[in-house]
Amino acid sequence: MSLISVEGESDNDFLLSNPEISLKMLNEARVITEDEGLSRKSAQVHAQLSRYYGFSGDFPNELNHLFMWIESVKKDINYSEKERVTELADVYILIGNAYKDKGNLPDALKYYLKSKENYQQSENRIGEINVSGSIGLVYLKEEKYESAVEEFENAIAIADKLPKEERNVEELAVTYSNLGRTKAYQKDFAKANDYLNRALEIDRELGDQYGVAYDYFNLAEVMEMQNSNSSALRYIDDAYKIFESYGGEASMAACKIMEGKIFRKQKLYEKSQVSLASALKTAQELGMKPLMQEAYEQLFELYESQGNSEKAFSNYKEFIAVKDSITNSHISESIENLRNSFEVQQKAEQIEALEIEKAKEKRLKNLLFFVSIFGGIISLGFIISVLNRYKLKQKANEKLEEKNKLVASTNEKMTGSIRYGRRIQKALLASGDQLTNCFPESFIFLKPKDIVTGDFYWYADRGDEQIIAAIDCTGHGVPGAFMTVFGYSLLNKIVNNDKVTEPSEILEALGLEVMRLFQTKDEGQIIQDGMDMAVVKINHATKELQYAGANRPMVLHTKDGQQYIREDKVGLGGKTMIERGKSFNTFTHPYEQGDTFYIFSDGFQDQFGGPEERKFMSKRFRALLDEIQPLSMHAQEEKLNQVLRDWMGTEKQTDDIIVIGVRLED
Repeated sequence: MSLISVEGESDNDFLLSNPEISLKMLNEARVITEDEGLSRKSAQVHAQLSRYYGFSGDFPNELNHLFMWIESVKKDINYSEKERVTELADVYILIGNAYKDKGNLPDALKYYLKSKENYQQSENRIGEINVSGSIGLVYLKEEKYESAVEEFENAIAIADKLPKEERNVEELAVTYSNLGRTKAYQKDFAKANDYLNRALEIDRELGDQYGVAYDYFNLAEVMEMQNSNSSALRYIDDAYKIFESYGGEASMAACKIMEGKIFRKQKLYEKSQVSLASALKTAQELGMKPLMQEAYEQLFELYESQGNSEKAFSNYKEFIAVKDSITNSHISESIENLRNSFEVQQKAEQIEALEIEKAKEKRLKNLLFFVSIFGGIISLGFIISVLNRYKLKQKANEKLEEKNKLVASTNEKMTGSIRYGRRIQKALLASGDQLTNCFPESFIFLKPKDIVTGDFYWYADRGDEQIIAAIDCTGHGVPGAFMTVFGYSLLNKIVNNDKVTEPSEILEALGLEVMRLFQTKDEGQIIQDGMDMAVVKINHATKELQYAGANRPMVLHTKDGQQYIREDKVGLGGKTMIERGKSFNTFTHPYEQGDTFYIFSDGFQDQFGGPEERKFMSKRFRALLDEIQPLSMHAQEEKLNQVLRDWMGTEKQTDDIIVIGVRLED
């Protein structure tokens, strides 16, 4: 059997049931077709290899063979131009699917748009309908609802112009359903219900029960968004029964999550807990992390509604761990390693105490040596007494040495744990690469005082908006680093999940979360741990920069010179935030190309050094920022580092340091 000629489902069945034989035969076919210059056959082999690696979850090889498929198509002179353009469109949509499955939506969209352009060029309307649906889903995931609606409506408009026998009615039903969901997110519930009922009507006519269940699920979500909880429960129950008859465990778990959410809103907490626990168990058995993430999030919301802060926080940590494991950010590992590292400072103090004791023993030993030389002056009995004491001290010293080795070994292990925590923390703060990719003229100058840092940065790219924050946590070293993990996780929740994007509202939400996390059980007492933070939002559509600060200012440079934007004098968390009783202020600036802003912790200004061993101070820091304006941002970072080294001299670093600088372009 030639794998080159096999197509369709039998193709997939063979690949799945005979993976080793499939790969061997495909590689042999690849060598033959490439050696003999059979470009079209080679394209088919690469198509099969891309499917094989796609089934295997080997994304790099899947992508590699998709691109090699493209090269083979371009080389073959026997293709007509229309055939070539159409097949390239088919491959582009597969590349887009591969990127989308990995969560890389920008690259997915790039190849979907290339596919759409090719389908339009070849006048392949069926292909254009399919790719418009895929583009619409990307926009939906990115919450660009207007663009999503445009794509879905475009797909429907093309389908309406086709003869009935050429329409893919199943695909049309899916498009109506997705358009209905999008309209619901736009709060246009009348149109949402209309489109979803159209999808339901088509699926019922086709006898597509799985499609009917999908429509029921979407209708339940729309009902829930309108607080029509009884209707939502009826739809979700109908969907669950159909999914159950097909053995669709993942879909059943999704239904249980929705059911648990609705029960929570009805304050039926026990029912909610049962539904969510069932969904979580299924998701864990299937290894489906997106479903696990949703289940943990709903359990967090459930226990928070009940006032059970301990269970709420436990499920929130699990939610964050699963969420970030999807994007290879191992927050759960960093929390555990930093937690284990907390004892290092105590161990260091023990070692210091042991060293003092050893020094005392050494002085005693020297004294006894002196006595032995001049023993004739002192009575023999006294010498014997002293020697006996010395022997006892020696034994004690040996025990002390053993303890010292044990503590040193523990210290070494703990230090290793902190170093591992540093690697985790670096992975956690990898958003700095995204910042410099989006703003080539920018820098992040981060200089920890210890192995790990209590200062950190956070960045989110939301299409037309970018949000950048510089955060200074209470303390430095391990305690400070421990706080950075919570801060990073909470900012992800507030901005990426709760969709809070205004700088002042981000500060308020984060402050409340910090207070909630560190509230003790002793009559609601608030622990005075928290964060200082400066946050900036850049809106490219409106050409505006917005800033808000909790104990941290912003320095802005425009064509008119330097502006010092003062912060609100209160930190995030603690009693002072409660007592303050008013919201944070927002500074708005219509920016122009070349405007530069800086946000930073207090570490640079508070560093001791210079000829008089004083702090660097804010005034000198602002003058330094003014002086380096003509330099590129990379050169500015190097200058800051050089000035800091010169200023410190032989002084030890006082605190963690972070300075973020961004020069704005069009």
